[in-house]
Amino acid sequence: MKRLKSLLLTLKNHFPLFLAMSVFGFYGCSSGYLTKSKNYSNVKREYKNIVVIAKSKSEISRRSFEDRLVAQLYEKGVDATASYNIPYFDAKPLQSEGDIMNLKERLVGDGYDGAVITHMVDSQQFVTQTPSSAVYYPGPRYRRFGAYYSYYPAYNWNSTYVDTGMQYFFESALYSLDNSDADNLQWVGQFKIVDPVDIDKTIEKYSIELAGLLTENSVQAQE
Repeated sequence: MKRLKSLLLTLKNHFPLFLAMSVFGFYGCSSGYLTKSKNYSNVKREYKNIVVIAKSKSEISRRSFEDRLVAQLYEKGVDATASYNIPYFDAKPLQSEGDIMNLKERLVGDGYDGAVITHMVDSQQFVTQTPSSAVYYPGPRYRRFGAYYSYYPAYNWNSTYVDTGMQYFFESALYSLDNSDADNLQWVGQFKIVDPVDIDKTIEKYSIELAGLLTENSVQAQE
């Protein structure tokens, strides 16, 4: 299982910009935010309960996104839980690989078998060159839940980050927590949001698109 440890460390540090652009689309259509995605599992499966994790220094932004995605997944027949509703999730700082592994084991023991993590990975002036593919290519850091969680720092989702002429880049990744394999990444998508105006609407749109992409590619609705 790709270490939950690294991923959780990364998550705690990197969800700030995400709220501002929060609704990147995973469908790749002109009206969506999705720019590219990769399905690693190539198989849809049922999950008993998926932990939804948003990485942001803004607690309001984090909770707003987690609640929206949980609601969208529920509408599609998938049980999910916002990480802020899990009492021990934020009980102590995740400072080491051992801390993350202990958290993962506790989550699995409590019946959580999947995790969706979303962060902002970059922001650029609208006139600047977009990041090279190396920034977004699903390399080694993606393949383990722990490694991905700890890779990116957390940004502030405050509206002051939403400036005219800015474009924001986000990623969302689905991990299987009950998989004993070293690589437990199931699906990852990358999104771009340009000059977001209404954060609430952006979050809503992103949540709808992300839930649709997850159930279309990797998550089977519960019967």
